[in-house]
Amino acid sequence: MQWPGIFAFLCSFLLACQAFPQSVVCDSVKVRCSNGHYNHFDHVLCCPYAETDSQHIPAFVHHKARQYLRRRCGKTFSSGISLYQCQLIEPSLRDSLFQVHPWKRSRHCARRQRYAMQFYFTIQNDFRYYFTLSFNPKGHRLFAHQIPRKGLKGNKGRFARPCTIYKKALNDKRWDGRVTDITLDYQRLRNRFVWYVEKEERAETRNPQRLWQPQLIYNVRGRLLNRRLLKYFVVCRLPQF
Repeated sequence: MQWPGIFAFLCSFLLACQAFPQSVVCDSVKVRCSNGHYNHFDHVLCCPYAETDSQHIPAFVHHKARQYLRRRCGKTFSSGISLYQCQLIEPSLRDSLFQVHPWKRSRHCARRQRYAMQFYFTIQNDFRYYFTLSFNPKGHRLFAHQIPRKGLKGNKGRFARPCTIYKKALNDKRWDGRVTDITLDYQRLRNRFVWYVEKEERAETRNPQRLWQPQLIYNVRGRLLNRRLLKYFVVCRLPQF
């Protein structure tokens, strides 16, 4: 395989940014659905990598990935997980990459990372949850888990539909307003999937540069777990044309 300059990398970066966000249509309204755990690709994105066919990933790495998924998710659930894409990471180009793209986070690019594989499972229609497995040259898995340990017992039917979550959040009695984003994510500390729902942000009356955004957290079946406010401070605004 030929490794392009450094790299077709900007192109790869832009594609990666667009590859995982999704959307659903609920009651004729299109709602953005950030991919669950949308930072899952950071460990690859911040490295010199090239997309590759799965046949260029060694058989022993495929075996390690299948073994991990069975042990982590259970045989039934792991059978519904599909391979999405693969990457080869070239560690020898790591330092050169950061000279050309200093804004990339070097701490996210482990020198021992050699192979990466993205997987997904479907929640509803085309709505998917993506996650990444990374391996060193010997096939040892790297980085933290991105899926629960047998938390779903192989029963994908336990997931509430995204539009069910949308309606619950839209009709929330404490925080009204439009739903702007739905995300299925993995909470490592509690070993579970949750739905994060963000509603439209609002500016403080006394200080318009301070914004707050309501976020509601539901379990996979749609039971409300928590409400919280995400607070932002606007440093500058783009001009209106």
